[in-house]
Amino acid sequence: MRIMGGRAVFLSVIILMCMGCSSSKKEAYTVKPLANMTEQVQEGKVLFHKFCNSCHPDGTAGLGAPIVTTSVPGFVIKFQIRNGLGTMPAFSEEEISDEEVDKIVDYLKALRE
Repeated sequence: MRIMGGRAVFLSVIILMCMGCSSSKKEAYTVKPLANMTEQVQEGKVLFHKFCNSCHPDGTAGLGAPIVTTSVPGFVIKFQIRNGLGTMPAFSEEEISDEEVDKIVDYLKALRE
């Protein structure tokens, strides 16, 4: 249990550091239509809007931090979805499956391109 706690703290620090490396163009960000949206990305968009959009509208800042304009890698997003951070709640596998989390991450990566 102690190792898991240390791992969570370490990953939380990584998340915060990555958020600090975000682009300075946050205010100028606009959502663009996704070209050639794959089925995986389309499903990720639906899941994102179901679970994430109320706090991260279209991936930008709202109640939560902007996630489209940051350089946070996919594994950190997955960790944050599962464990939460700050006011962000944790989502269990019963709420969002691992496959659905992967689709959300794919959608966010597509938005960053």
